[in-house]
Order: sequence, then structure tokens, then C-alpha cells
Amino acid sequence: MAAQRRSASRVAITPRLASFETLVINAGIPPGRFFKTLRRDLGGTADPLRAANNFHRFLSAGFSSSILRDFQQHAVLQRTALDVFAQSQYLADILVRDPELFRWLTTTPALKSEKTREAFLNEALAAISLFSRPDRKLDAVKRFHRREILRIGARDILKEADVVTVTRELSGLAASIVEAVLEIGWRDLCARTGAAFGNALAVIGLGKLGGEELNFSSDIDLLFVYEEDGEFEAPQERIRTFHEFYNRLAEFVVRKLTEVAGEGSLYRVDMRLRPEGRSGPLAISQAASLHYYETRGETWERQMLVKARPIAGNRRTAAQWLDAIRPFVYPRTFLRSPLEELGDMKTRI
Repeated sequence: MAAQRRSASRVAITPRLASFETLVINAGIPPGRFFKTLRRDLGGTADPLRAANNFHRFLSAGFSSSILRDFQQHAVLQRTALDVFAQSQYLADILVRDPELFRWLTTTPALKSEKTREAFLNEALAAISLFSRPDRKLDAVKRFHRREILRIGARDILKEADVVTVTRELSGLAASIVEAVLEIGWRDLCARTGAAFGNALAVIGLGKLGGEELNFSSDIDLLFVYEEDGEFEAPQERIRTFHEFYNRLAEFVVRKLTEVAGEGSLYRVDMRLRPEGRSGPLAISQAASLHYYETRGETWERQMLVKARPIAGNRRTAAQWLDAIRPFVYPRTFLRSPLEELGDMKTRI
């Protein structure tokens, strides 16, 4: 079947190739040579028709005769582009939106090395430091995120990284993005309220994010925990408790990660794994969350918390919280067999 689809695609691309002619002539490249190499390289892709369509979109979006000549002089560049265009519409759309990213991808070491969460975070913070307004900072984060998704995706397609490395990079990128958005929200909320204290909010990654197993289509599961409840003076707004303040900050982070604005969106965020689920506050104090797990926590929540990992915010708060919930996650004894509880849960579902 795959061979039949590729054969059908090769037949279908013939009309599409004619649309390249003007671009080729304007670049001063002999059409015969161009079409010979293009047919050859398209034939080696997983989806020749999609590759041809996206290649034309890419060239038309930011046409430069020099890049077309580069493709002719350095065959590996054209094959690299076509492989990406054939296998990922999402990555193709990124390159059509910003064609200059292809030069960055192929003329720097971008494809060859893995980035850590710390490296991602340093670059993200450097990007937002160039702007003062929160909306401009968020757009800078989105551009950085889009560029890095392209880099990681191309590394995956071109087999420059294995699956474990790809999922680890995607998880590190997501953690750095959450940290950057939290930083923007923190500074904005402090400016609005006049608050003058250190951020004691920790962001915990759960599920695939917590386990560093994120893939390109994953949503991110988050939990917001702050150090303790209490009151403070906020001269400029009617916020008087840490509960209000940190829930306002958590709302900002979730909203800015998910909303489509300016340069697009970042992630789908799932907050249903927090204490009380949809009916609970977005941010909860360490004491309140510990009380919840000790009195009402269920077996599935123990399983879920096995992958809990600090990804952003106050690391001291995160470490204290993880230590506090450890007896719940790994109890010495069970009042009831976990297997029985899981069986009942499956029955209820």
C-alpha cells in the first residue's frame, strides 16, 4: 500500500512541478537540471506530493534566488528540506511562516546537539529580556518555542536523535517555557499589586511532563503549590492573601500557555490532576494539599504522583512538598489492597 501511495504521489506531483518554473527562471537556474534533481529527491521522501507542495510554499513565502542556488549546489540541503516537508505539516508550516529558520537550522550546530532544560531556560530568558511589555515578552517566548520545536522535530525526522532524547528535549523545553511565562506573570503581578516578597510558588510537572516523556502532541499536566497561607499588604490591588495572589499567578500562567494570541499558542494545559480536580483552586498551599492527600487521596493519585517533578518556580517549596507527600505516595502499609481499589476504579469508569 505504501508503495502504491508513493507511486500515485509521483504521478500527482507532475502538475505541481510546473508551478516552480517561474521561481527557477528568476533564480537563473537551468530548469532541466533543477527538475531532474527535484524529481530525484522527491522520489526519496515518504510523501512526494506533500513535500512538493510544502517546498513550493516555502520558496514562495520568502523567495530568495540565493537559497534556491544553495539547494542546487549543496544537495544535502534540498534533501533535508524535502524530508521535513514530507513528514511533518506542522514543521513545514513553521518554515513557511519563517523561512529564515531553515538557514539557522542548517548553518549552525542546531541539529547536532541536545539541549538541557537549563540551556533552554537561559535562551528563553534572554529572549524576553529584550522587551518590557508582558505581551511582547510572551510573543518572544512563542517565537523561541516555535524555533526549538522545529529544531527538535528536524532532529527526530533526520535521525539525529533517538526517541528518548527527543522526549527529554521536549520535556526540557516545556519546563523552560513554563518557567519563562511564570517569570513574566510574577513580575507583572508584583507591578500591579505592589507586592514585595519572593515568589514561593512551585510548579510541579505530572504525567508525561513529569516523567520526561513528552511528545509533540502531548498536553502538559501541572500542579501549583505555594509555601503557606497568610496575609500581606498589596497597596495597589485588593489582594490580601497569598492564596489569592498565587491563584492569580497560576491563572496567568495557564491562560498565557493556552490562549491563541499574537504569535500563536504554546501548550494545552491539563489541571484536572490537582486536589479536588476541576472544582479545586489552581494553586494550593503545602499544608492544604498534604491534608487532602492524607484524608481523601486515592490510589490513582498515588500512582499519578510517582512522576511528580519540579519544573518551575521555587525549588525549596517543591522539595519540601515532595518530602511531605512521600509517605502518601509510598506508604509502608495499605488499609486496602491497591489491586482491589484499581479494580473498583475500572468498574466505576
